[in-house]
Amino acid sequence: MLLAPGCGPSKEQELYDRQRAYCDGAVASGLTLGDVERNYGIGPVFCDCGTTFARLPGDDQCDYGAVVCRCTWAWRASDPALCSPLGCGYLCQLGAPGTSQGTTSSARVCSHMFAKGQPY
Repeated sequence: MLLAPGCGPSKEQELYDRQRAYCDGAVASGLTLGDVERNYGIGPVFCDCGTTFARLPGDDQCDYGAVVCRCTWAWRASDPALCSPLGCGYLCQLGAPGTSQGTTSSARVCSHMFAKGQPY
C-alpha cells in the first residue's frame, strides 16, 4: 500500500503530541523534575520559586503554604499546520516543592500546565 506524501501528522506535530502527553501526565505518573529533564533531553528554560503562585488549572497538588518552584520547558515550532505561517512556541510548566534557593532533580512534580502561543 502506498501513501501519498504529506499524509499523517508532521514530525513537529508528533513531537508536540509527545511533549504535551508527557507534561499532562507528569503529576499522575509521580515524575520528578529529573525524570522530566531526562525525557525532554534538556533542562528547563527557567525555574521561579516562591510562595505567592496561584494554583494551576487541572491536577494541582502543590502545597502553597510552602515554597513551590515553577519550572518551564519551551520549544519552537514552525509547522504551519501546528501553529500559523509565522510559527509558534509551546511550553510545559511544572510545579515542584523547593526552597528560596531553588529545587532539585529529585523533587516530585505537583502541578502542570501545557500551553501554545502564536506567533512565536
